[in-house]
Amino acid sequence: MKAQHAVFLVVAALATGVVPANASPAPQSTSSVTLVTGDQVQLEHGRVTVRPAPGRGHIRFLQSTEGRGDRVVVPVDVAESVRSGRLDRRLFNVSRLVAMGFDDRARPDLPLIVEPTAARALPRAERELPSIGGLAVRTRKADSARTWSGLAQSRVWLDAPVRAALDRSTVQIGAPVAWKAGHTGKGVTVAVLDTGMDAEHPDLARRIAGAKDFTSSASGTDDREGHGTHVASTAARVAPDSVLLNAKVLGDDGGGSESAIIAGMEWAVAQGARVVNMSLGGPPTNGKDPMSLAVNQLTERTGALFVAATGNAGQAEAVMSPAVADAALAVGAVDANEALAPFSNTGPRSGDDGLKPDITAPGVGIVAARARNSTPEEPVGDRYARLSGTSMAAPHVAGAAAVVAAQHPDWRADRIKAALMSTARPNAKLAVHEQGAGRLDVGRASTQTVHATPASIHSGIAKWPHGDDVPSKTTVTYHNSGSAPLVLDLAPDVKAPQGMFTVQPRRIIVPARGSANAVLTVDTRVSAQDGRYGGALVATGGEVSLRTPVGVTREIESYDLKITVLDRQGKRTEKASIYLDELDRGTKYQPEQGVVRLPKGRYFLQASTWAEQEISLFAEPTLVLDKNTELVLDAREAKPVGSTVDKRSAKEFKARVHFQRTSASDPVVGGVIGETLAKTFVRPSTTSAPPGQFTFTVEQLLAEPDGKGGFERSPYLYNVRIVRDGVVPKELTQHVPDRSLVAVRGSHAATGSNQIGVREDVIKAPLPFVLNEFYTPGVPWTNTFEAGTTRIAAVPRVFTKPTEERWNTAVFGPAFPKDQPGQFAGRDGNVIEMKIPLASGQNEHQFGFVDDETGTTKLYRDGVLVASSPLPGWAEFSVAPEASQYRLEVTSTRVNAQWTFRSAHGVSDLPLLGVRFAPNVDAHNRARPGAFSIPVSVHRNGAGRVDASLAVEVSFDEGRKWEAVKVVDGAVSVVNRVGPVSLRVKAVDGNGNTLEQTVIGAYTVA
Repeated sequence: MKAQHAVFLVVAALATGVVPANASPAPQSTSSVTLVTGDQVQLEHGRVTVRPAPGRGHIRFLQSTEGRGDRVVVPVDVAESVRSGRLDRRLFNVSRLVAMGFDDRARPDLPLIVEPTAARALPRAERELPSIGGLAVRTRKADSARTWSGLAQSRVWLDAPVRAALDRSTVQIGAPVAWKAGHTGKGVTVAVLDTGMDAEHPDLARRIAGAKDFTSSASGTDDREGHGTHVASTAARVAPDSVLLNAKVLGDDGGGSESAIIAGMEWAVAQGARVVNMSLGGPPTNGKDPMSLAVNQLTERTGALFVAATGNAGQAEAVMSPAVADAALAVGAVDANEALAPFSNTGPRSGDDGLKPDITAPGVGIVAARARNSTPEEPVGDRYARLSGTSMAAPHVAGAAAVVAAQHPDWRADRIKAALMSTARPNAKLAVHEQGAGRLDVGRASTQTVHATPASIHSGIAKWPHGDDVPSKTTVTYHNSGSAPLVLDLAPDVKAPQGMFTVQPRRIIVPARGSANAVLTVDTRVSAQDGRYGGALVATGGEVSLRTPVGVTREIESYDLKITVLDRQGKRTEKASIYLDELDRGTKYQPEQGVVRLPKGRYFLQASTWAEQEISLFAEPTLVLDKNTELVLDAREAKPVGSTVDKRSAKEFKARVHFQRTSASDPVVGGVIGETLAKTFVRPSTTSAPPGQFTFTVEQLLAEPDGKGGFERSPYLYNVRIVRDGVVPKELTQHVPDRSLVAVRGSHAATGSNQIGVREDVIKAPLPFVLNEFYTPGVPWTNTFEAGTTRIAAVPRVFTKPTEERWNTAVFGPAFPKDQPGQFAGRDGNVIEMKIPLASGQNEHQFGFVDDETGTTKLYRDGVLVASSPLPGWAEFSVAPEASQYRLEVTSTRVNAQWTFRSAHGVSDLPLLGVRFAPNVDAHNRARPGAFSIPVSVHRNGAGRVDASLAVEVSFDEGRKWEAVKVVDGAVSVVNRVGPVSLRVKAVDGNGNTLEQTVIGAYTVA
């Protein structure tokens, strides 16, 4: 994958708006995601709300925080299937679904991999995946509630996104030595799974034996992105007499899907490929994901070697799928000076500390073929381009594998992999979890007659305390294909206490065309610090040198935690979920019931158990584990929870129980969301947290039912909350009188005739209408309003005294709510992202969007167009790192806005100005004729005060003629004329940032 693009891929075919796996999340305004069950989850400023699918209003939803702060929302009725792994947990990871481009605005469907038994309930399968016994299908989100019943008993995976992750480099890996010896990969077929190939490029012409497109691209198997051609030519250059297969699994935008890639893998081996290059990947896993399972299965069945890039996030314990597969040869990247590339992901593998990566190769500044229809960031003449990434390292290894495979037609993947790893050259400054065996040396691999199997040895995780550890013994076999015997001296090269790694015998004789064995013993009983140890078993003799990566983890002080969950009848139940967050390290665990092994420390525990129509929750703010401990979570100890109010007719329509705990990582959240707290029980905690570090919240929204199962025309709305600091209290219910709440008059204006307004997704009434609202004081509240395709939300704000809250009130334009950094338009490194609310009214706490609004977004750098988006105000653009002057143009049917600002590489809010006009209009957004004063204010995206000059013009003929008006003391003086009034404004702040904005039909005079 190309490091410059953050390009490391598998994206569902036809996906739009896909975010690369190692890119930053999109600005956190409002995103909605329809789950496979048909339920719609909304993320609003980090807060989760749920709209159950029709007929599922009774379902509760468990929420939790997982690795890297992801928010996961699981319907209770499928929680057992998610826990068992029958349903892919990624289907409910709302944060990742948004980041992968699966939110509802980005696409109307959800790609899945299912068992064939589910096919009758779904659309026709797009492809069969026999290697994992699956079918790739695409379900329309609008049909999810209907099709879910047919999926409920099937194994279901998300068909997740994946992105695409030679001049001197061939010398660096010793290729000329191999060529001189006559080893050129002749007759070996190398499949390249990528963005296609430019078959007319001189480096590839007459080299491609077969091609197939798995992406339905209009360009067929041609390469319009450039990645695949570059990768293929690198592999071809290392193995100049090999034959190539072009499996186009990534589309012209560099994106594909897991199912397409698995299908490409199956096709490649069916066509006789002995080596398969995969310069692509998905997020890090433990090796049990669909692509990794397919690699292992196909390797075992066919003997083909899959060479995969480790990824470009530059993170530890982050080797990506499918490189994490046991059978894969995982490749990291080094530069020309043998230093590890800063973007190269390192190990170990999550879950078992497995040794990954396996090897490294050159991946920085690699010059290789340029596809004729691509536009590379760094072209080298007309036919070549310079790229960096682990994608560029992997084909060096794939080409080397072809060279070795041609020498040894009878060797399967494990022997080829071992030969390449045994002969790699290590960097003494790098650990085994960074480089594996070391940097590829195909010259040695092809000319040295001896290699060792297995390719690497990991002795697992030795349980603490270590006085009774059982030594691990592994037989290492040295194979000699030469005509003379070899004498090899063996010694561990590991920074470890004496006696931890030993080998017997220390010297072996490997007969000609034969083999000899030695036994590596790893003994963690020796006196040593706890932690990870790794290095290599080295064999030397004359000019021969072999290295076998070795490793073991000596578990730090840890204890057994036995967890048992009992239901409300006192019986052990499997319908339970358990989460543990290590408070001082930020590590997260999702153990099953029974005994779980955990490091000594402090933990936040949350758990739940469910039965028909009821759920019981547990939270322990600070569970101290300093000895073997048994914990019984007994639902019989859980109590009813919630508030009652003065109006006896009031009924819940939204409710949640929420836990939040600070830790060494992001804040950890959990709890349950539903339409009612009936049959919801919570056990008071037996532990506590220091002030401000744990919050227990019970929130309910109540209104007057209409007798038809809804809340149409309810005259009131209650927003009540129980908040406790440090503990889950013993008293979990309360009565809240109206006098203890803050009264708010919610006025909702109309923008046309025969409109229906909706508050909080439930309370419907003809516009205009007034709602008498009551709020628990002193705590932040967020609320929502909809009218047709207009969506308005209020950011968190606290009510302390009676007030009026106006909704849907003109003027509507591009404006940002007060003091909300990191939400609507920002820069992360060299990526600019925005979700600009173009329908924000006059309330400074609100922001609005129109879902069906059409228009464009264009970004100019120093006067030159950088990129454009077909969505008004919504875009993600890659930009140059240098400080530059930018112009952002957003147009829609109602609004035209242009911003200018400066920006440079870094993480920041874009300094976009916003202007709010707040005319005194009636409930139909009409103003009176004659002299009229319009309050106006200037603010900035993000936080902080703004001092700016304003020039305002007004038009009474929908923008054909304009006249300047005065701005005095924060107000515009206008003489209104009957009909629509349009406003044009230019704002300039003290830093030179500007906004020119036109709103046609800003308000009406009648």
